[in-house]
Amino acid sequence: MRVFVTVGSALQPFDRMLRAVDAALRECPAGAFEGVCQSGSSAVEPHGLRSTRTLARSAFDQEMMAADVVVTHAGVGSICTALRYGHVPVVFPRRARFGEVANDHQVDIARTFAEQGRVVVAEDAAAVATHLKRFMSGALARRQAGRTAGDLRPIEDALLAGPRLRAGSSIARALVRALAALAPMPELVRGERQARSAHAAAATGGGSVSGRMRMKT
Repeated sequence: MRVFVTVGSALQPFDRMLRAVDAALRECPAGAFEGVCQSGSSAVEPHGLRSTRTLARSAFDQEMMAADVVVTHAGVGSICTALRYGHVPVVFPRRARFGEVANDHQVDIARTFAEQGRVVVAEDAAAVATHLKRFMSGALARRQAGRTAGDLRPIEDALLAGPRLRAGSSIARALVRALAALAPMPELVRGERQARSAHAAAATGGGSVSGRMRMKT
């Protein structure tokens, strides 16, 4: 099976996720998975995958299209792109206590999409391995790709304005549920620098964008 792993476009490394993916792949039968890992500034290169720090947007979309399985951080852009291509992505949220992100908004995002049945969540190697084996057995599988959902710009603008994506935030949950329910399309996803600067201004997060990945992932 072909797998695409992405840590998104944040400058912070996400070695914890990639170590978990590496260990999970080693638990699977030899040759069961091949594919690409977009690793950003991370030092870990998961077993059996071709690693690259950045991908042009077209290449990123091609990998999403070609993959049987997607493993991603809990960035809204990465999740929405995976959903658009019909995936049930394995989502591994960044956590503030490990210095991977400014706050734990990714935990809230991951849990909310999981509540909608759109993603499965993993936070360690055992969970990643369990989900990979479920794809191998057919218990998890790609779905039909989503359709254009109309004008989602108001939701996009609200998200980029920097809502407080914290556990229990009704605003955050409403926004993310709306995104999940409306089958987000590319117009929903804007530049990482714009989104992160808005979050920083609201004291809810920060970061920068890789020069070649110009959409929020």
